Parts: sequence; C-alpha cells; structure tokens
Amino acid sequence: MKVSGYWVEEEIHAAGSTLYLCGAGVRKKFLLPIYIASFYIDDLNVSKKEVLLGQAAKLIRMQLLLSVGNGSVVTKTLKENTQRYGIHHEPEMIQLIQDIEPILENETAVRNDYFDFLLNKKGAFCVFKNDKKLYEVKNGNKIASLVLGIWLKPENKHPLMNELLKKCL
Repeated sequence: MKVSGYWVEEEIHAAGSTLYLCGAGVRKKFLLPIYIASFYIDDLNVSKKEVLLGQAAKLIRMQLLLSVGNGSVVTKTLKENTQRYGIHHEPEMIQLIQDIEPILENETAVRNDYFDFLLNKKGAFCVFKNDKKLYEVKNGNKIASLVLGIWLKPENKHPLMNELLKKCL
C-alpha cells in the first residue's frame, strides 16, 4: 500500500502473529519527511477503543525515510513526544529511555530501516530494528500503553492518530 508515495506493508509477521495494517502516515519535520509511522494489530474487526485498551498484539513501526546516522533519532523522538504529552516523568518511560538509548546509539539508521515497538499477546513490550530484537520487558503493558499512546491516544491529538487508526471500525 502506498502512503504519501511511500510503500507500507499491509501485513507483517511479528512475535508469532500476523499483524494487519490499521493505518499509516508520514511524519515531517521542517517539511522534510522523516519517517512513516505504521500501526498494525492482529484483528481489524475491533473498535478504536478496543484497539487502545485491549490486550491484542499491536505494533508501531517507524520506517526511516532518510539516513540519520544512528538510532538516536528514535530515542530523540521518544523524548520529544514524552515531553509534549507530559509522560516524561513516568518511571517506566524514564527507565525505557535509559535502557534503549545506549543500544540505539550503536545501531546504524539509514533510509528504509525500521524500528518496531511491539506489545505481544503475552504482555511483553519489545523494540526491534529490522526484525532484530534490541530490547524486551516481560511485563510491558504499562510501557506499551505509554509508548503506543504517544501516537494513538485521542487526548494526545497526535497528527498521525487518525491515519494510524483509519481501518479500525
């Protein structure tokens, strides 16, 4: 499927599940396209509320549209958005950023690389780069709620939210 001229997979396989594209949108900064945010869930026949609150597998993918050197752009995006939405003081977010920042700084980040934020059906929250697991928290529901909420919670009014939830009922 094309989104603003960029290709986005309609179906992906992650954490032992097939996940389906719910929506996607391009994130720009200073008119430059930085990444495509794509949202995948394991069941498209649920309401938007069930998607946000339910225990289904869900994944946000950030696919880079330009080379940025290393994965610190992902950490920077998380930091900016946690500040914007007032969740930067949450202990789980502080710990997540402290944990993944040194990992992502050692990862190259070039055009078409993608970073996945996944909550699997067992409640584990994982961060992947190009299908390579970089980080995992076994009881990750709270972290997943915070991270996925950056893009998905209606009260955050993230400009990509409607695009990300487009296919939900």
